[in-house]
Amino acid sequence: MVEPGIAGCDTTTGIPQGTPTPLYPHVSGPASERPLASGRWWGSVSFLGEMEIGNPNAAAYITPDPITARITNKGVRMMGLPSGIRVLGNDFLYQIPDPFSEVMDGMAIANSQYTNLDATLYDFSDGTVTVSWKSGDVEVMRGTFVHGSPYVYFDVLAGDMVLRTLRADGGEKGTFYAQNNSLGVWTSVAGNTNYFLVTGDAGTVFDAVESNGIRINSTTGGMTVALLPTATPPSNAMIIEHAQLARNVVHAVQVQYEVDHSQQQVLVSHQYVDANAQPVTTMTGMQPLHWKHAQVREPAYSRRSARGVTQFHVGTGFSYTLPFVGVLPTLPAINNDLELNVVTQHINDFIALGEAQWNDGREDAYWSGKNYGKVAELIALADELALTAQRDQLLTWLKAELTDWFTAASDDGLDEQQYFAYDATWDTLFAMEESFASHQQLNDHHFHYGYLVRAAAEVCRFDASWCSESQYGPMIELLIRDYAGGREDDMFPYLRPQI
Repeated sequence: MVEPGIAGCDTTTGIPQGTPTPLYPHVSGPASERPLASGRWWGSVSFLGEMEIGNPNAAAYITPDPITARITNKGVRMMGLPSGIRVLGNDFLYQIPDPFSEVMDGMAIANSQYTNLDATLYDFSDGTVTVSWKSGDVEVMRGTFVHGSPYVYFDVLAGDMVLRTLRADGGEKGTFYAQNNSLGVWTSVAGNTNYFLVTGDAGTVFDAVESNGIRINSTTGGMTVALLPTATPPSNAMIIEHAQLARNVVHAVQVQYEVDHSQQQVLVSHQYVDANAQPVTTMTGMQPLHWKHAQVREPAYSRRSARGVTQFHVGTGFSYTLPFVGVLPTLPAINNDLELNVVTQHINDFIALGEAQWNDGREDAYWSGKNYGKVAELIALADELALTAQRDQLLTWLKAELTDWFTAASDDGLDEQQYFAYDATWDTLFAMEESFASHQQLNDHHFHYGYLVRAAAEVCRFDASWCSESQYGPMIELLIRDYAGGREDDMFPYLRPQI
């Protein structure tokens, strides 16, 4: 994998000039011992590391909704999605004000001693990510973000934590609580109002509270920042409940599922655990997919998020049930719903064009796959209508194309196009050639390769031997593992496109 930018292209040949710059994952700690995860709500951390303040290039955010955050070379900028989401023209979005500054709306977490940091993916689970910031060889701090949670957990390993806001006390920043190792800070900038509650362990001291750079001295280095679920000044009960749970540190969220075929449903559970894998009581966040399919009591609190209303419940986890009715390989024809002579003519006309016409010279996995998808649907339709000769012709074409992709050599020579290569640095398969930055940004593998898997599945319906262990079955499975690998896969991450 390389950066997309090069010196330029030769104007006569179009051949790129210059030496591409290799890209390497930004990982450390436990994450460096596991297959590289990407495509998640925090994928920019493993892919890009920290974002340089003021630099719009390679800019990215992580989205532990209802919080959004930008991992930077000074720490992290945190904002609340709910207060920023609004209708702008025909769009519904959060137009982040001054997005590349250290802080604008919301607050930033920085360090008193170190001002230029490198960030890496330190650890992750099904519902959490832990970021590590270092200065040279010195690890300065870590932060754990939990999807759907109001809490972010920090460990300061050098220096002191500094809370930065755009302004000192006044019309855009102030405090609303200061008791029992907790400090409540509100910000109201660019129309976005947020209420943050910062809680440390016993002996925590907050200095320069009225300024825009509050320094925190913690005896343990542990600190929790909560985005309170309110758009108006919080009640005392809300403050106290969030403060009491704040230092119940969530290390991981384990999501398990089980398919119940007898009841045609999928049972899903989310469990919040500490560093010893023991259940931890916290403020869990259930988004609409969760609470609409669960037997839940009235939520303790709720707040709008990017995915709808998040309901907050105190507990160690939650579970819900999703309906599952199976998947048909293709839609069946219904009696008298088609003009058979017209459909047959369309299929015959398509075949008469010849393979070169329908395949139109595309060599990348995306556009080739879309073409193969069309043929796969025609195979299914031809079979449904008992057009055996047409079905078999289409199958022959599709087999030839997929066989080319699933092998590294053609005509006694190594392929230059239409093959896959495994990259052990990024723990992924790359299709040669790429499109839409599927190499450069390590994105879209689930549907680029999904087109080829769908087409291969159609072949398998009619020729099981072609998909056997001795032919192309292992290659098809390899493509699936790239974007839907199991937990114990040593070549690919678990469920790459999880968001």
